[in-house]
Amino acid sequence: ALARSASRGFDRTHFYDADITNFDTGWIDGAESAADRGYGVVRHRFPRAATDAMITWMVTRPGLALRYPGTVLPRLGQPLGGELLLTAPAVEALATDPAVRARSDWGIDTVITHATACLDLGLFEHNAADGKRHALYGSLTEIREMVLECLDAVASLHGEPPPGQILHADPPAPVPEDLKQTLAYDVSKTRESISAPPDTAERDILTSLGIDPDSSIEMNGDRWKEVLPSLLERFELGDDAWRSVVFRLWVERVIHYTLHQVPLGYDRSVAYLEGTIRDFESLG
Repeated sequence: ALARSASRGFDRTHFYDADITNFDTGWIDGAESAADRGYGVVRHRFPRAATDAMITWMVTRPGLALRYPGTVLPRLGQPLGGELLLTAPAVEALATDPAVRARSDWGIDTVITHATACLDLGLFEHNAADGKRHALYGSLTEIREMVLECLDAVASLHGEPPPGQILHADPPAPVPEDLKQTLAYDVSKTRESISAPPDTAERDILTSLGIDPDSSIEMNGDRWKEVLPSLLERFELGDDAWRSVVFRLWVERVIHYTLHQVPLGYDRSVAYLEGTIRDFESLG
């Protein structure tokens, strides 16, 4: 799509996920308005349920915070968002970027996020205040591959941090009340998906990470801060044992957050998540 747009010479190209159920012209108009003001890359941000976007909160933003602390990257609201406007210079740069061209999986959004942050074209986040309404999940196994490929994508990022790009954004708006009450996945079904004991290869990996494979895993925020840097350094996407371990640990982290922070209320949960990103930045 990027190459096709570049070859056609379009001034602006929009991308939107196909499963948005509340999509309307406001998304397009908001992005176009920012581009009219001179921004070369316009991203959409939107409120999410407190238990939605768990890959963004637990993998992508923490990974970007570790790799590029103090830059615009950990501050982006939706680094996995598929909703963005690219002006012609941005499209042309991405269409010829080897890292972007090499990705055709879930991780491409992460790589595009990094690449566009490195372009000196002006970056704006338009706030779709009603949120992105889309199909949610039963068991989190539905997005297992996304977890793994997004971790692999963050791990693949290298080079100097992006230049002093400044993030401009619409002011925040009240979060819709129904989103504050939404549980984005089935906890019991998700727990069942990791109920099988780890095999020998998985046990070896868990032990090497300092985790007792014979004990229940208490994957709180502090433990995740200890584990995630090692996952980014050592994860092997093509290794079945590593894939199982990463998914198991991520699920344990999401469930721990769901059971311990979410009952405190929406605002406190989101504030807690933002605090974890700052914590990861301090490690970078």
